[in-house]
Amino acid sequence: MRRAVCVRIVTVGAKHMVWLATQQPGLSGDVPSCREVVSLAQRQQRMPIPSSLMRRACIEAGIVKRREFVWVLDCRAFNDPEARRERGHVGLHPRIVEKVVTHRKFSRWLVNLKVGWARAMNDAAKGSTVVLLCYCKSGRHRSVACALIAGHLFEVTTGMPAPETVDHVCRHHWARLCGPQCRWCTVGHEERDMALKQAREQWGVEMGGLAGA
Repeated sequence: MRRAVCVRIVTVGAKHMVWLATQQPGLSGDVPSCREVVSLAQRQQRMPIPSSLMRRACIEAGIVKRREFVWVLDCRAFNDPEARRERGHVGLHPRIVEKVVTHRKFSRWLVNLKVGWARAMNDAAKGSTVVLLCYCKSGRHRSVACALIAGHLFEVTTGMPAPETVDHVCRHHWARLCGPQCRWCTVGHEERDMALKQAREQWGVEMGGLAGA
């Protein structure tokens, strides 16, 4: 019988890391790793943020725990919908999900996700909680769409249910977005289902042997 795995999916906006640190009791926000992430995130040209730095910043900001296995996924490679017609929605909007799945860099992102799942399953066998950390610049669009896709692929790959909720730690910054009654972002939608189906097709079958028992 396949062993249950404790999985958390977290979305983060890199430019809000200092603010996130101030939300933790006893932290002032003056966390060097968080400041470094923000500095890289706010540059005009997209700068690489080392996974080790993002992981350390999230640990020091209290978002994840040191004992957890954290796999970092940079979601900034996909087109940012901020200036497009979906800018008033979160990343659950069907067109945002579709734009991620059809992006030319989606296949490369999937490779990183596959490597992460393989290592996570090995670590989970030792009893660790697995955290899939998806981040983009603001934690509203790309990381949210990627978290949805990753959770769906985890479910179809392992046969285990995806986490019921995703921890969107930058939800506080969604105040001007569509809201809980949005018919595009809160209920099942055929366009979104089609995008997830396309993601499954690209994912392929080779991940089955990595899912663990």
